[in-house]
Amino acid sequence: MCGRYTLANPKPAGFRSRFGIDESVDLSDEEPRYNIAPTDPVLAVRRTESGARDLGRLRWGLVPGRWAERRSGPPLINARAESLPEQPAFAESFRERRCLIPADGFYEWRRDPGRKVPIWLSRPDGDLFGFAGIWAELPARGESPGALHSCVIRAASNTDKNLDCTNDGSSNGQGAMHKFVTPPDRNYHFQYDVWMSG
Repeated sequence: MCGRYTLANPKPAGFRSRFGIDESVDLSDEEPRYNIAPTDPVLAVRRTESGARDLGRLRWGLVPGRWAERRSGPPLINARAESLPEQPAFAESFRERRCLIPADGFYEWRRDPGRKVPIWLSRPDGDLFGFAGIWAELPARGESPGALHSCVIRAASNTDKNLDCTNDGSSNGQGAMHKFVTPPDRNYHFQYDVWMSG
């Protein structure tokens, strides 16, 4: 499961070519980020009503509408693929609100004697990729300044045929199966469309 990730090279040209973002999207205030953590604001690609891709900010840690107000506990930052269609926290977003979460690497933790060691994983070419995600909107209530838009990263299953996964090959039996959509030699725009269109 992904608990921290990076976006060290947020150049507009990379986002536009990798994710098909419109030229008008402004990323001038986006700084390199080397330790993106749960509850942080994160960039996400969502589909507009016209079908175009739009880049905006969501909070990492899904707050799935009014369902979340009846539950307590830590934020939902990862969702197993097999739980998305069925689990109440995810099902509506899985059907109606999918997204891509841009990154250029993520951390997994290796258990060494007496400590955990962070291991940074990325594509071989260092390019951007997109985590498959879903998002939700919690409408404003009371004195809240506005609606809360939040997201969760989808954890891939071993049988997933639509998304490409990586395995960190770790020898401790805890290989990191993840959910990013693009090895360098494949048609990533097609794969993004497969996820975004359901």
